[in-house]
Amino acid sequence: MLPEWHGTLFGIFIDSSLRVSLVAAIVALILITMRVRSSSVRHAAWTAVLCAMLLMPVLPYCVPSFTIPLRFTVPDPVSIPSASTEVAPADTETSALPANTENHGARTPVATSAIAPVRSANAQSARAPIWPSAVLVVYLAGLLALLSHLFLGWRVMRRIVHASQEIDHGRGCLAELAASRGASGVRICESQLLAAPLTAGVSLPRIILPVSWTLWPEEKLHAVLAHELAHVGRHDLLVSLAARVNRCIFWFHPLAWWLERKLATTAEQACDDAGVRAIGKARRYAEVLLDMAE
Repeated sequence: MLPEWHGTLFGIFIDSSLRVSLVAAIVALILITMRVRSSSVRHAAWTAVLCAMLLMPVLPYCVPSFTIPLRFTVPDPVSIPSASTEVAPADTETSALPANTENHGARTPVATSAIAPVRSANAQSARAPIWPSAVLVVYLAGLLALLSHLFLGWRVMRRIVHASQEIDHGRGCLAELAASRGASGVRICESQLLAAPLTAGVSLPRIILPVSWTLWPEEKLHAVLAHELAHVGRHDLLVSLAARVNRCIFWFHPLAWWLERKLATTAEQACDDAGVRAIGKARRYAEVLLDMAE
């Protein structure tokens, strides 16, 4: 027999896993049936599944419960005389024993009834399974390992951000491009630690370019800024952080790992669409991506 808190914890995780699996299957069926090709729409759909997966364990406790009053009448019970309810007369010979009667062969019923529950409780505790505690230890070990990996990644990104230097918008054509792409509220920096551009920061995002950006043609700089600004405008960093936290919590569920990869892929595809629109040439944007990969 499981302890109460073990049963509650396992029940929450199992119920949440089954429910979110059903939600993901329904979303996938809708996307396939309607033949949705837009990366932004697919990213929004899987973001909704991510939010459902994160909220599923606590959602039943957030929704207030209510009762529906039902009125019905119960007929009065009919008293039927029973022979078992008759009490034997008090003056029978077997109704009581004398106080000083010695009966060494009989056991005292009171002592037996007091000891029996203690023995049964000890037997149940001795037969209690240890696998719930082992499962809990394994889950906590996996959670701790993934949270440590997430923290180390945050430390590395923080080091890159601190090592970067903000770019003066007056250098080259960066001022005009930043204004045309709506980057006036986003800090644009450069770093020697990077070979490709990236966007960092959730609350205060910044675009970090490699120091070789000064050698890029204007068309390439247009495409890169459009791509990274699309990440900022779509709040992809916040979604990515939520997906990683969800993977830490539901690390035992394959859907959590798949959602993280799917959201990252669809976010990049949606931002690639913004880069193509920025320069108006899909082939030229593909060449920019190949150059970044090299």
